[in-house]
Amino acid sequence: MIAPCTVRTKRFALFWLLFSLAALFLVPLSATYAQNEAKVPYKDHAYQNLRNQNEVLPEFIFVGNEAAKYATPEPGGLHVKFPAKRDARAAVGLQTRFDVVGDFAITGTYELLSADTPVNSKNVAGVNLYIQLRPDGKRFARFGRFSTQQGPAYAVSHTDSSRATPNAFKREPTVEKGGELQIAREGKVFYFRVKDGTTDGKFKELEKTELGDDELSVVRFVVNTDNQPYAADARLIALRSGHGGR
Repeated sequence: MIAPCTVRTKRFALFWLLFSLAALFLVPLSATYAQNEAKVPYKDHAYQNLRNQNEVLPEFIFVGNEAAKYATPEPGGLHVKFPAKRDARAAVGLQTRFDVVGDFAITGTYELLSADTPVNSKNVAGVNLYIQLRPDGKRFARFGRFSTQQGPAYAVSHTDSSRATPNAFKREPTVEKGGELQIAREGKVFYFRVKDGTTDGKFKELEKTELGDDELSVVRFVVNTDNQPYAADARLIALRSGHGGR
């Protein structure tokens, strides 16, 4: 049975219609984003529930070229389905419109339904969180659940251009297809944690590194194929940003 249309659902539908029209007339991603680029005041707690076709809160925006073509709001969350053959290969999902300061925990809830195995061993396909630090964007990190050439895995990568060895990578095999990904900071240390069917309801730490205590200028929760022609099918369910590292 289809539930009666609510005001919130109508607003979401209107937003998605406008987003679709932008894609239809080939508005570049940079132009689409520029209309929403103005930052909103810092929030020490923000929660975007993507279930039940909820409207996107002012603290968040959708990102991704042709997002309306590949993403569908459903009762279970935002369903993003990429075919292997497509013109736009950018990641699609959600981004915060506020800088994140101090200690924090950013958590994305997801379900990865399927993803092609990449041909290149350096590529991945799946769901990830991505963060970038001020002032110059030379420190950033990505943490996700991916299909890789070596098999399904959680994968962490982080970069600090000031280090002698700027880039670091870690992968941990998993067969879990859903759960929560979390990037947290305490002081200058970043923690990469996962909660799934094997962790008894608790977050398990997979990696930690020092990246600094500057504000985060970018926080994204996306379905991603490394700009490569791989198919991926996933559901983004919720994104939470909260003050405090745990």
